[in-house]
Amino acid sequence: MKKIERKFTGSCFTLIEMVIVIAVILILTGIAIPAYQGIQSRARRSRAVLEIEAFNTAIATFQMDMGRLPKSLDELVRNPGAGKKWKGPYLNNRTTVPKDPWGNSYVYQHPSVKGGQDAYDIISYGSDGAPGGSGSAEDIDNWPDENE
Repeated sequence: MKKIERKFTGSCFTLIEMVIVIAVILILTGIAIPAYQGIQSRARRSRAVLEIEAFNTAIATFQMDMGRLPKSLDELVRNPGAGKKWKGPYLNNRTTVPKDPWGNSYVYQHPSVKGGQDAYDIISYGSDGAPGGSGSAEDIDNWPDENE
């Protein structure tokens, strides 16, 4: 029988090289995760702003058809009863009112707290689902920001 010999060429990674590679991967992950979370937070905020704008358009169309503001956002997707003038659904043929990007219901207030008797408020309370807050928990509404 012939014996087959294998020669070690030294092309394997050493333990130190493996530790360095793992450390670099962990550092890059530590940088990437917060950056991704920031992007995701800004995307959710942008989506809420766009959905509130869609509500504004739907409410304006509802008001032209019905001659009044809706009593709730549900009236934008379901006929409020004897409303023969109703030509909805007014929200892109939806059958339900969408939730905000954090899974909470949008708040509709009529009369408006900010605009008075003939206006309305649409509010997303942000990531915490509660009034007030800052950062991703900041409220988003249909009124222009005083700082802009």
